[in-house]
Amino acid sequence: MDARGSAAGAVVGPPTGRACSLKQEDQTPTRIFNNEQYRSQINLDLGIILLVMGKTTPPLVPRVARLLTGFGSHLKLARLRRKYSAETVAQRAGITRRTLSKVEQGDPAVAFGVYARVMQVLRLEDDLALLAVDDELGRKLQDAGITPKLRAPKRASSPRPFVEL
Repeated sequence: MDARGSAAGAVVGPPTGRACSLKQEDQTPTRIFNNEQYRSQINLDLGIILLVMGKTTPPLVPRVARLLTGFGSHLKLARLRRKYSAETVAQRAGITRRTLSKVEQGDPAVAFGVYARVMQVLRLEDDLALLAVDDELGRKLQDAGITPKLRAPKRASSPRPFVEL
C-alpha cells in the first residue's frame, strides 16, 4: 500500500466505479477505483486547502471597530449583572464558549445572528429594534431630493501608452 491507501502500482481511477482496462495504444496501467479511498483522499485534500487558505475578514474602520468592541463589552456586563456563567449563556444561545468570548470581545467575524441569540438569552432582544432607527443622513438626502446612484459611473477608458521595441 502507498500513501493514498492503494496497492503499490495501482492508480486510483476516475469516479466511475469501474476498473479501466489496459489499452495497447496509450499503454496506460490498469486503474482500480475504490470509492472509500477516493472519498477519504478528497476529504484530506479539502481539509488541507481549508487550513492553508483560512478565513479572512476585511478590516473595519477604526470607529466601527471601537463601537463593536463596546457592544461586546456591554453584552458581557449584562451577562455578569445577571450572574450568568459563560457556559450557561453559550449553551442557551446554542454556541460554544469560545464563540461567546468572541462576541464579548466584539469580533467582527462573528455572524450578526449569533449576537442576536446572545441578546435573546440576556432578554435584550428588544434593543435590536433600536438599531438604525434614526437614519439622519437618509432623511437629509430625501429632503434635499438627492437620490443615491444605484451604480458607480463607468470609468473612462484611457488610451494605453504605445511602447516601441
